[in-house]
Amino acid sequence: MFRIEKIFQNDDSLIISFDTIAKYIVAYLTCYVAIILTNNSIYELLEIKIFTSSVLFNFTNYFIFFYIICNFFVKKKTIYNRSVINFISQEFIKIIIAFVPLTIFFYITGDNDEYFIFYISLLIFIIINLWILKIFINKIYYVLIHNNHIQRNVILFGNSNELEKLIKNFINEDINIFKCVILANVQDKSSYIGQFNVPIINESADLLEIIAYHRISELWIVADKLENQEINIKIEIFSKLPVNIKLISSNKIFNKLCACEYFNHYFHYAISVSKFHGNTLFIKLLSDKILATFFLIILSPILILGMIIIFLEDGLPLFFIQERTGWDGHRFVIIKLRTLKQFEFDKSKQVSQSDDLRLLKCGNFIRRFSIDEIPQFFNVLKGEMSVVGPRPHMTEHSYKYSKILSGFLKRHKCNPGITGLAQVEGMRGSTSNIEDMESRMKLDLQYLENWSLWLDCKIILKTFYAVFKHRKL
Repeated sequence: MFRIEKIFQNDDSLIISFDTIAKYIVAYLTCYVAIILTNNSIYELLEIKIFTSSVLFNFTNYFIFFYIICNFFVKKKTIYNRSVINFISQEFIKIIIAFVPLTIFFYITGDNDEYFIFYISLLIFIIINLWILKIFINKIYYVLIHNNHIQRNVILFGNSNELEKLIKNFINEDINIFKCVILANVQDKSSYIGQFNVPIINESADLLEIIAYHRISELWIVADKLENQEINIKIEIFSKLPVNIKLISSNKIFNKLCACEYFNHYFHYAISVSKFHGNTLFIKLLSDKILATFFLIILSPILILGMIIIFLEDGLPLFFIQERTGWDGHRFVIIKLRTLKQFEFDKSKQVSQSDDLRLLKCGNFIRRFSIDEIPQFFNVLKGEMSVVGPRPHMTEHSYKYSKILSGFLKRHKCNPGITGLAQVEGMRGSTSNIEDMESRMKLDLQYLENWSLWLDCKIILKTFYAVFKHRKL
């Protein structure tokens, strides 16, 4: 419902941010409790005035300030470190550094000797509490892993020997799960069946179907033993798929202008990676839920009126459901108000004219003002769509245009949206020809490349204007 697996798709920035904020709060609360309990009982823990009137109140604020400053000078990591010992040793050093200027200050003021024992005790209690916090956050992290929220389903491509070696190196890995392999060096795959403990697929297979079935989020090109020309060709081919593409090598020999990380004895180059992950995606998904709830409440009278009109004209059903292509090519069922009559017709054919015989009498009005789109806010609440993103197409159209337009499937590197950059730029409604679809695709890809929360806000504001200016079916 909240697409947690997508938040952690490329890094662990969300849980790292949570961990960072939590340790500041724990350190401050430890100081708070220690100061109150120094001369008072446990029953007075909620007496904030005791804390604020203490001579150690300023000490606490200064300490937390310097502790935060110390963390700013530490290199930011994107992968969560589960080692408790490593965490405590790093935090101990930062806390000691934060204590130094305070010790000097209180020594100059003459209060250092009086509270020396308190400082030492406080330091010990802070370290103990941070140790407990680390164990607790590790538990959360393990729960997320075991519930498949922090997992990446991966397809491997490369030389058979190198793939076998890589799989052995990742045998104890609980985050990157290898679902299939594509062999680069053999024609007869039957001799390798069982060697990798995962299915071997042909490069000529329908990769979009395989990606959707296995819920693939990444494709790794294992570059060892591959020629540079072949690597570049495969990057160009695979980058058209709606998944993250990474180049994996045991030697740092590639001069690629992209992010690179090293773990499990391999360099990982982010060749083509979705921007939709981490803290910003968490904010986007959270705002999606809030906005979807708000718009459903505000627009409910219009939605109910539309349902009544449809029922009076053509009876039940009131809603039209259809399979669409979502993030990573995964399929979902979209919900819309029904605007077409109840007889058999080609559902893959779009409505492009107001005199279309399939349209209900009320259908023109409902479609022109996008009233039929209101139920899609339920798709947003389910996590299948966002308020802003590329519009989802019918699965038949996704297959059709992916064969015609290069890079068309890149549109599926984020949640599809109710509105998007293409829609506010005039590309609303049906796409009657290849040129229209190509123009929409270019705007969608532009959105993916330049996405930010501020861009989403601008698109939402422009949508209200676009609904009345670009009144298309």
